[in-house]
Amino acid sequence: MRIRKSRAMEDLLSFTRRWCRLESQTETPASSLPAFAPKPLIELVAGVGNCAFTPDDHWRRPGFPRGIFDVENRLLPPNQWQPCNGRMCFAAENQGLWEAFARIERADPLVDVVYDRGTDTEEHVRGGRISHFLTTFCLNELLDGFNGYNRKRGAGFHGAGDLNQVQAKFSGSFVELWSADMFVDPDWHHRFYLLEDKALLLHIVSRDRKKNWWRATARSRSSAVATWLADFAAERQGLPRNRNRR
Repeated sequence: MRIRKSRAMEDLLSFTRRWCRLESQTETPASSLPAFAPKPLIELVAGVGNCAFTPDDHWRRPGFPRGIFDVENRLLPPNQWQPCNGRMCFAAENQGLWEAFARIERADPLVDVVYDRGTDTEEHVRGGRISHFLTTFCLNELLDGFNGYNRKRGAGFHGAGDLNQVQAKFSGSFVELWSADMFVDPDWHHRFYLLEDKALLLHIVSRDRKKNWWRATARSRSSAVATWLADFAAERQGLPRNRNRR
């Protein structure tokens, strides 16, 4: 499948439910969410319910399962949505490096990413439409968090360089899921791929295309895809290959 720009939230929710094996009862009534929030944010939270978030009192507790969109960085829960001067903060980097804001009471407003808010080094970055920003944000969290949400089964990998070898290996089962040129840093473009529908891979390329690196997560540590990715990552890092390669 491919997440369409024109139906980003609909397609993201469909992918998330399938990838995380969510049940329909995880949904939250849209009428229970603050009406001032941008429509894509309401659709997203209504579609996945409370499993998107980590309870406030447990967010920093080691080993506590994270929400599916609350692993590396934070998608703020509805009880923290606060309108201020016509906009609201809806997401933040895990150490407060940046915060993402959008205008309230808008269908699909632009995102303003603010670095070091309230300091002498405050900087603003355009993050694109909120529907597209949320798609990139949530796919990042699914990639980082599959091990956390389903820690016993997932496996994570990373490396540097292009993906020509991956594309050649998986051919028709190497499918582009989503691409974004605007996110929290304008110098890095994000490309997400599915491998045999068993692994999710992110390729990040610099705007001048001189630098690139990738991260991936596989559904199961014992899968052939996971074994191949482990070998591929090891080769890129100069490490020994997996002796159990299939």
